[in-house]
Amino acid sequence: MSADVIDTGKSNRIYWLDNLRTFMIFLVVLLHAGIVYESSGVGEYIRWVVIDPAKNDISGIFSFIILDIFVIATMFFVAGFFTPNAVEKRSGWEFLKSRLYRLILPWIVATLMLIPLYKVLYLYSRGLPQEHWTTYFHFSSESLTGMNWLWFLPVLFLFNIAEVVVLKKRT
Repeated sequence: MSADVIDTGKSNRIYWLDNLRTFMIFLVVLLHAGIVYESSGVGEYIRWVVIDPAKNDISGIFSFIILDIFVIATMFFVAGFFTPNAVEKRSGWEFLKSRLYRLILPWIVATLMLIPLYKVLYLYSRGLPQEHWTTYFHFSSESLTGMNWLWFLPVLFLFNIAEVVVLKKRT
């Protein structure tokens, strides 16, 4: 991997960061695939869609001790690395508006539509009765499918707000 910045005419890309982000996304997929087989009980705690009865200690160690420690932190680093440049190119409000569309809108769609649909399918596929409709949303304390899936979207947005405040005060 090279640390060179290549001018493509449209924008300057830092390809090793693109490659790092791609590799981290691969590791996230690997981590979530390993939940099916891990033996620490985390997969059962979050009520994963598929839990294989054949457990594997290596999967749990690899997924939650090695991958879970640095993958999301690295993703946040890459996102934060490009934020100052993006904030400089436009006003703070324009930047936050773009982040609302990229982070909060998908989060709202998922928490109001996709996660409740997942819960319906989860209960139906296991022959369990459907529950009261309020338990299908992350704000319910009884929720099976809490916000824990998408915690990173509002957290990243809050980091973006903090960065805009700090960067705009400096200028």
